[in-house]
Amino acid sequence: MLNLLANLLQAVSPASAPPLRIDILDRCAAPAGDEIIVCGDRDTNERFRLRPLRGDAAASSALPKAEIPLFGDTRAAAEVEAEQIGPGLTSQRMMLRLKTPF
Repeated sequence: MLNLLANLLQAVSPASAPPLRIDILDRCAAPAGDEIIVCGDRDTNERFRLRPLRGDAAASSALPKAEIPLFGDTRAAAEVEAEQIGPGLTSQRMMLRLKTPF
């Protein structure tokens, strides 16, 4: 009897919810304070198109340095390099450097 009840409960599927409809504004407003504004477009041809960055994000395209202070003025840094070592051969390597001023 318990097995029959368990099988019946597994066979019942939940009612499907209607699709969620979100209103998308025509223009994006400027965020106020620490508010985050997400803008969208219902055009399926434009859905996954990447657009150029605006503002501070476009100006700082370089990654920040991976560098930490250790003790005193000594710092440790991780850097990547690619060097030609022969015709058609490139050595890609990661360097861990200890930096101390003298």
